[in-house]
Amino acid sequence: MSLRNAVARAITQTTGKVFRATERRSVHGGDINIAEILEGDGQRYFVKSNDAARLGMFEALSRVHKVIETLVGHGRRECV
Repeated sequence: MSLRNAVARAITQTTGKVFRATERRSVHGGDINIAEILEGDGQRYFVKSNDAARLGMFEALSRVHKVIETLVGHGRRECV
């Protein structure tokens, strides 16, 4: 399975809405990661990818995003 298909499958499982990536374009996302926009089915996602050896970095980033989502969900707009 290609990385693109694996990401589309993960998006489908996470959101509960079927996602098929029909367009992909590279965007600037820093010097460490590969950054892309995946689009399809009226949906658009920003995707970062890198070597599996950097998994810990992505896990930490995921935890940070969850904290931000919690803050935004409680009406907070700034990150502290």
